[in-house]
Amino acid sequence: MKTKHELRARIKEEKKKYSPEDLQKMADKICESIETSQDFFFAKNVMAFWNLPDEPNLRPLLNKYAGKKNIFLPIIEDGEIRIARFVDEANMEVGAFNISEPSKDLKVSQMTAIDLVLVPGVAFDKNGNRLGRGKGYYDHFLTGRRVEKVGVCFPFQVVEEIPTEPFDIVMDKIIFD
Repeated sequence: MKTKHELRARIKEEKKKYSPEDLQKMADKICESIETSQDFFFAKNVMAFWNLPDEPNLRPLLNKYAGKKNIFLPIIEDGEIRIARFVDEANMEVGAFNISEPSKDLKVSQMTAIDLVLVPGVAFDKNGNRLGRGKGYYDHFLTGRRVEKVGVCFPFQVVEEIPTEPFDIVMDKIIFD
């Protein structure tokens, strides 16, 4: 089995094989799969993510459902994930690690009862194990929460096996196409 570091390097190299247009086509299919899933259909409160360049672009889906569902995005504050309401792209600002996030004015002070969390990752395996970027933000945030956890990735990010630690949170499902 490869180490987490080796898997991260392998996925990074694999992504280089695809053009931005190919990646966007895959992301469009991923958005369609999310949108037509029962989990998304029935969810009123959805936590998603604003993609980094190496993650599927969910922005079309987020923009479409802002105002129809309560969409929340993570913000990093004091080394932890907090959530803020996604209203529209005009209310986004650069936050921690140069990642776009909703304006701090939209931060939710009380934890909303989230129905569904769309979780990014560097890689996932068929058992729902997730390889993140190594900071543990999502593992810490999701610990103890009873919520449907759906990993979101490109097809080439699904691997046979990911080494796990006791604190790693397993996804309920993975959407990759």
